[in-house]
Amino acid sequence: MRTSEKIFNSLFYMGLTREQYQRVSDVIGEDNRRIAVSGGFCASIFWIFSLIMSFNSDAYLACRIVYVVALLLSIGSVIVSLFMVKKRPWLLNPTIGVLLVSVLGAGIGIAFCQPDVRTASMIAFVIITPTCFIKNSITDFLMLFITVIVYAVFGVNIIEPDIYSWGLVNLIIFSLAGILIGHFINKERSERFIYEESAKKLAEKQAKYANHDEMTGLRNRRAYGTKLKALAMNLPEHLSVVIFDINGLKNVNDTLGHEAGDELIVAAAKCISSAFWGIDSVYRTGGDEFCVISEETSQETVKRLEEMEKLISNYKGNIITNISISYGYATNQELKDIKSIVIQADKNMYEYKHDYYAQKDNDRRSLL
Repeated sequence: MRTSEKIFNSLFYMGLTREQYQRVSDVIGEDNRRIAVSGGFCASIFWIFSLIMSFNSDAYLACRIVYVVALLLSIGSVIVSLFMVKKRPWLLNPTIGVLLVSVLGAGIGIAFCQPDVRTASMIAFVIITPTCFIKNSITDFLMLFITVIVYAVFGVNIIEPDIYSWGLVNLIIFSLAGILIGHFINKERSERFIYEESAKKLAEKQAKYANHDEMTGLRNRRAYGTKLKALAMNLPEHLSVVIFDINGLKNVNDTLGHEAGDELIVAAAKCISSAFWGIDSVYRTGGDEFCVISEETSQETVKRLEEMEKLISNYKGNIITNISISYGYATNQELKDIKSIVIQADKNMYEYKHDYYAQKDNDRRSLL
């Protein structure tokens, strides 16, 4: 990554790339919403406490209007964050902006209302606000730059000179410190979200492939075994088991290569799963073996197999030009336990395969 890209990403995406930021933008938004609720609540408590103090202290009394306005904005931020942002996500950033502006504005307001007192609130607020929410450093810089300009321009004739100079110098120093601290904190939080999101995807992938075949996306032999155990305990009213075996896979691997063999496996899986669309129990039980377990009658199963034959006959791949699949099925209309049904379906499949290769040999001899 070029230096210019790193700088751009640091300023606008908290050190992440644009793609990484987009991956976790929803998570960041929800985290900011929760902080807006808790931050607005804490700010409201602070302003209520200050307002109460204003009834007993002349120093606090001078700033009462500041406390009231800041309190109303803080309460409004809590209400919007709690009850409106989830339905209208676009309200989140304006709400955060209002909350931060109210805090920074209150710091300036307190300084203006007490022109002869060195107020630490203003300095504390410019350090805290960049660290509250996950946002880019440019936003923090602009927000604090405006705060410094407002103090510098409007405070020069209001605040006593020595206090004004002290406040301006400290405001600039602590604003820069706040931006730097906020940048590193937000970068660390954003990277944590990326890590958590990647870990979650990995866990989901591991969970998926614990019971799914990676090549075809079908359920795997492990899931097949679990299904058979469940059916051994309880058979539904109607049950069909179909066993499939690809014809000629070894020959394809030997003559056209394993890439062609993989294409044949995936194509067969697609034809089977498409024909048995809506059936959740479609399994790849071996290299070229598949199984379908469905709560259907034999008539319904035959219709699906006819549909599969049509899909097979119309298939045209990149390397593979035709597919041949042997299959056999059995139902619980005659057999009453899952083990017997599977054995019968497997037996019927091998009879189909025997007839297929016998016919193929006859066709070869007829050409000689």
